[in-house]
Amino acid sequence: MDSQTGFFSPGSKILGDLAAESGGRVFRADGSEAGMDDDLRIIESDLRNQYRLIYRPSELMHDGSFHRIALLAPERADTIRIRSGYYAPVH
Repeated sequence: MDSQTGFFSPGSKILGDLAAESGGRVFRADGSEAGMDDDLRIIESDLRNQYRLIYRPSELMHDGSFHRIALLAPERADTIRIRSGYYAPVH
């Protein structure tokens, strides 16, 4: 429920869903300087530890549909954020 309007807003859930699907994360502002510093440290760490993997399916179908992918990581990997799939381009 939104404290200003008194109505339920699905925005927070939608934002979380979009972040999860795209491999991102949501930061909640608590208004404190310490909270913002913590968020910036997390973002800095994420950016410093990024790797780009390129996936090109052997039989790419140019159908415009969504194709799910899965990434299996070694046990030593603490966390991995990835997209859940991709949309095949239409030609």
